[in-house]
Amino acid sequence: MTIQQLPAVNASLNFLSTIFILAGWWFIRNHRRKLHIVAMVTAVATSTLFLGCYLYYHFHTQAVTRFTTPSFVRPIYLSLLASHVLLAFAVPPLVICTLIPALRARFDRHRRVAKWTLPIWLYVSVTGVLVYLMLYQWFPQPRAMHSRQIQTDMKTCFSLSKNCNTSGSPFSTGYFIRNCSQTRG
Repeated sequence: MTIQQLPAVNASLNFLSTIFILAGWWFIRNHRRKLHIVAMVTAVATSTLFLGCYLYYHFHTQAVTRFTTPSFVRPIYLSLLASHVLLAFAVPPLVICTLIPALRARFDRHRRVAKWTLPIWLYVSVTGVLVYLMLYQWFPQPRAMHSRQIQTDMKTCFSLSKNCNTSGSPFSTGYFIRNCSQTRG
């Protein structure tokens, strides 16, 4: 497996978490406590594995992928991404605060916290898959560029234009950053 495959792995783990969260919720609603425990422990495991893969990907790649096209979808994508990221920060503490009372057989407290944890965790899992689909499948963006690669490309592009007028022409800084980074994909 290569590091470029990790976004797809992460989306798959998010999808699995969604399935196990929904199954766990269904099991407890139908008084099937043991199956609920199995489903929720599996959801925690897949979410933990996702977090590990996600952090590994972002610590070992300096890739920068920007959602630029189509422009009419960009505000939707950015809104979805913002809500996903903000709520994702809350999921690990919420899951821990839900899991600890369950392990201590304090089910009244477990239920109280789970009423908040379930919808937030579910939303983050579903939107994680949607963010992946929008960025890599439905509206594929130009290949992610590594920051070192962008610097090299910019040096190459600027060396081509050093004798040109750079004010508002196709040889302007914005033009090269935008177009040189896209030509490498």
